[in-house]
Amino acid sequence: MEKNLFYYLCTSSEGYILSKSLKNRGTFRRGLSLILTKFMRKRLKEAKKGCLSLPIYGSSKLPPISLTSYPLRYDSLPLVLLNLLDQSKLPEKIYVWLSYKDYKLLDPEIIELFQASIVEFHQTQNYGCHKKWLPLATVSNQPFVICDDDIFYPKHWYESLINSDDGQSCTAHRCHLMRISPDVKILPYASWDKDIQSFGQSSYGLFPVGCGGVLIFPERISSRFRDWHLISNACPKADDVWLKLAHLESGVYCKKSLYSFPCIEYANSQAVSLMHTNVDLGYNDIQIKHCLSELQLDLRKYFK
Repeated sequence: MEKNLFYYLCTSSEGYILSKSLKNRGTFRRGLSLILTKFMRKRLKEAKKGCLSLPIYGSSKLPPISLTSYPLRYDSLPLVLLNLLDQSKLPEKIYVWLSYKDYKLLDPEIIELFQASIVEFHQTQNYGCHKKWLPLATVSNQPFVICDDDIFYPKHWYESLINSDDGQSCTAHRCHLMRISPDVKILPYASWDKDIQSFGQSSYGLFPVGCGGVLIFPERISSRFRDWHLISNACPKADDVWLKLAHLESGVYCKKSLYSFPCIEYANSQAVSLMHTNVDLGYNDIQIKHCLSELQLDLRKYFK
């Protein structure tokens, strides 16, 4: 059963029915998470024993993948890396950004295992959740894909994302639709339309969600949005909010890809999560309000 289920999830190019079934955090989601986690842990054991070959080449013509992690996610991180190395298309590099302190706490066996492939572990300043994009955006203007360290990524996840790029929009697999009031104010996050399935849609109102994967072009993020002092004051714990506003300032539409992303977290990876803080406790609304005040963005330019 596990093998057949894993094969389906890895080869499905759409997954619309599955995505619809995962709309809440109920029994079906938890059961699927446990099955996938068990299966991927078996694969990790095989990789450690040398029974599973990891790719050592990818295409230099494709944008790299960039993510971050921290000790509470070190159980799910290698499972995610196995998913990323099993993609139907592979970039030349997958970057994992860790703070100097957290790097020392990662099992050296994991580092050795994956660095023999196309994965590179890098130490950086502790930018929190912004580590997945900020270090790379400050040293290169080449596009890259961001993702999370606790989510299962099906086999066609990466290929579908880069194929959906139109060269003008910020493309993401998972998007919410923001609600804007008649007097052009962003309404509370709880009122937004979550995980929309309007394939190929582009607008200023779409909000890319990083866990599903987002294609980032650093040239679209102005210098002030790369300023860590400003980020740490205005939006330290909501990289999705910050990147959305960065694209708004640059006049870049956001686009929902042609892929229905089944967002499945690995088991026990959500004990401490920004989702609980930002979504359940309403910190997204607080940080959006703080950002708009700090940045002095005029929303009327984008929402009329």
